[in-house]
Amino acid sequence: MSNKKGVILITIFSISIILIYMLTRDDTDSKVKRLIIGDTIPTIQMQDIDGKEWNLDNLKGKVVLINFWATWCDTCKMEKPYFIKLIEEMRDKKDVVFLTVLYNDDKQKAIEYMKKNNYNFPVLIDSMRFANIFGVVGVPETVVLDKKSRYTQKITGPVKWDSKEIKDAIISLASK
Repeated sequence: MSNKKGVILITIFSISIILIYMLTRDDTDSKVKRLIIGDTIPTIQMQDIDGKEWNLDNLKGKVVLINFWATWCDTCKMEKPYFIKLIEEMRDKKDVVFLTVLYNDDKQKAIEYMKKNNYNFPVLIDSMRFANIFGVVGVPETVVLDKKSRYTQKITGPVKWDSKEIKDAIISLASK
């Protein structure tokens, strides 16, 4: 008799765990096709913090670096000056585009952060769909697209973006 009670309790417990999982899971990941290296990105339209519409299809023919960041992220703040320096040093490279995507953060905080630091680079607002496409789970993370809009690389963690190696790699990719 106690054996039956044990089986019943285990069954109830198992069903409870399954129900909790089903009720609390975030379904957005299951509806979004996650890209792998070499995949061409789908058509993506996003708005930046200034209200400008961005269609990433319009960036075909250019190498695109997309840096995911947040105002609450200390390592993002640490790497941002290097990213800005890289943008400034490569400003004459018309076949390279630098974008940033606000990750799990408030648009108004980003606007204030940009003003406070006198930054002037595109900050796209993401509903997390874009981050999910690239499997972004934290920040900073940066993805690189080649001129054919193929996902070529993901870099996790802060980077000294103005290093010679990084610049050479970008220039090499842009020359292909």
